[in-house]
Amino acid sequence: MSRSVLLRSIVVATSLFVLAACSSDDGAGAGEEGDAGTEEEAVDADTYADGVCTALTEWMTSIEEGNATLQGSLENETDLEQVKQRLLEFLDGTIASTDEMLSTIDRTGAPDVDNGEQIHQELQNLLGQASTAFEDARETVDGLDASDPQALGTGLQELGTSLQSAFDDVQNPLENTDSTELDEAFASNETCTGLDDMAA
Repeated sequence: MSRSVLLRSIVVATSLFVLAACSSDDGAGAGEEGDAGTEEEAVDADTYADGVCTALTEWMTSIEEGNATLQGSLENETDLEQVKQRLLEFLDGTIASTDEMLSTIDRTGAPDVDNGEQIHQELQNLLGQASTAFEDARETVDGLDASDPQALGTGLQELGTSLQSAFDDVQNPLENTDSTELDEAFASNETCTGLDDMAA
């Protein structure tokens, strides 16, 4: 595999990171438990929807900006060890922004609707998989051999595929929450509806 083909494969793989992120809240993942347990006061449905969607918007923006910076830094890079290190830096930033998103949503508190605590926990569990997915991706990239262009390219292509697969089966956590009041709050909030534009 030539270096130019390899670098194109890296751009495709990193684009999948953002695509995966957008598809999950179109945002995030599929099931690890989040930081539940903080006893925040319940908030009304509209406040909850705005808090969650603001956190998701900031998270997606951070990942997209990191992805753009990464792709720009790789444009003329031919040192594959540097390529690997920049990918690791991108994933470190992505993991940090994902954890911040989860913490922000946790601090929002549960919505003051029927089964609000359960709904809040299930949403955190879904979104918590994003952190796990990106941590697994970082571990995979860290283990790739940058001295072997073909192995590195193949590994990144497989990583992109596995990340996409990890997010494909995840339902949108902002839909069908088993609370008509909360579903309506998500549907009517401009920040929440703006997530669809970001994911498009």
